Amino acid sequence: ISAKDEAIRNVEEECSVLKDEVQESKLAIKQVDHEKGNLVKELRRRGNVDKELTVTNCLVRAQKREIEMLKVNHLKKMQEAELGHNDKVMNLQIQLRALKQKYGQPPNIDKPDDPHRLKATIQLKDESIAVLRKQVMDSESTRRKLHNFIQELRGNIRVFVRVRPFLNDEVVVRGRNQEIITPLNVVGAGNALTVSGRHESVTYQFDKVYGPSSTQDEVFEELSDFVQSALDGYSACIFAYGQTGSGKTHTMQGEGFGDMRGITPRAVEQILRAGNLMKHTWNFYVQANFVEIYNEKLVDLLVGIKEEIEFYNSCEDEVLTLNPGINRGTDKLTLRKDVLGQTFVEGLTNVMI
Repeated sequence: ISAKDEAIRNVEEECSVLKDEVQESKLAIKQVDHEKGNLVKELRRRGNVDKELTVTNCLVRAQKREIEMLKVNHLKKMQEAELGHNDKVMNLQIQLRALKQKYGQPPNIDKPDDPHRLKATIQLKDESIAVLRKQVMDSESTRRKLHNFIQELRGNIRVFVRVRPFLNDEVVVRGRNQEIITPLNVVGAGNALTVSGRHESVTYQFDKVYGPSSTQDEVFEELSDFVQSALDGYSACIFAYGQTGSGKTHTMQGEGFGDMRGITPRAVEQILRAGNLMKHTWNFYVQANFVEIYNEKLVDLLVGIKEEIEFYNSCEDEVLTLNPGINRGTDKLTLRKDVLGQTFVEGLTNVMI
């Protein structure tokens, strides 16, 4: 009996332990259910957030497209306004020149007029000329602001790429159909440049891409805006970067005096044309220098030929042929900054044009 009682007590103790474990399991299950409910709520909340995020992203993309369209339309309007101001400036300059030619002649001495009337007429014409001159100056100031604003919209720093054609020794012709085999296939159009190799193709984005068939005129048409910015008083810099034989000299300098002229001679022509056009309202002084950076040293390329240029400027109907750099400057040149913070080369030869 005592053994049975002991067994009963053990069973009862085990039942008590099991009851405690069952109770703990119920509590654990309740806690898990509670956490499950919280997780379900969190998932639902996150699902709503994801939906809201998706909707927000769609709205942001739509607003970006709208902003780009507004930017393009605004740029177009600014360009049209600049063209209108350019026409207005040209018309005012023509009127100003016409008035100067008309009233700049001496009076008719055969039939002298009343001196007081002549004086009043001259004063009236001078006032008209002053008004036209002020209108020209105001229109020119507006044009400069519009042009600079357009350049800022396009980007103060722009990267253009020009792809030169493959040379004869860089290609292999194979087959009856004269198939040209090149190590790379470079295709440029608009703002994209695609380089295709044997295994993959890579596309790069730039502000402008000129293909192998692009002309010197097409390249300078885009860059002439920088020259105009320089004429308007803003700092501008155009430089070509690339490995040897990539076409830098052809693009910047070009050849001859025809369509193959490069950026440099075309930019000089644009500057001189602008000076000649505005000579009735502005005083233009143009001077030039020619410096080379070679092996991290500054070299003055106009040393020894400044006198030849000055002699050429004093002659008429003469053709000047120079070899810049044939007498390279040996004096040490130093980069300095003036009181306005502009960088200049101290001791550099400057030639007045």
